[in-house]
Amino acid sequence: NRLRWVKKDQFHITLKFLGETREDRLPALAHALRTASNETASFSLSLSKVGHFGGRVVWLGLQIGTQESSQLANSIDAACASVGFGRETHPFQPHITLARSKVNPRTIRLENLPTSLTGQMFGPFHATEVSLVQSTLTPNGAIYKILGDYPLNKADY
Repeated sequence: NRLRWVKKDQFHITLKFLGETREDRLPALAHALRTASNETASFSLSLSKVGHFGGRVVWLGLQIGTQESSQLANSIDAACASVGFGRETHPFQPHITLARSKVNPRTIRLENLPTSLTGQMFGPFHATEVSLVQSTLTPNGAIYKILGDYPLNKADY
């Protein structure tokens, strides 16, 4: 098998990638995330669009909730910029990474993926919080540690 599948308990949508962050910056970052999350209503989302980035990463994109997740990502980007983090330079594309190519980058073909992925919709789910997550890369994949959770405002779905 040429793909390394992501474990289900590691599925997530990255709203902003911060890179290496000094520990002394975490309190200001937490405040910024709390503020942005508190100003955003919780929302529903579902996933169904299978795609890939450059033949190396297989992802599942949003069918419902794209606008809401994009607005949340923009709010988080602005809040993080207010405490000294750089602004995003690429358009936000909400997705969950499903697999990465282990060998021969650029070899993923959508027609070779299981129909259990490509022909259905997953959800709806309810986005109710934002998490600040530390990612440590290892040869066996990423290890995630939640550093903080920030609830979104309640809303009727």
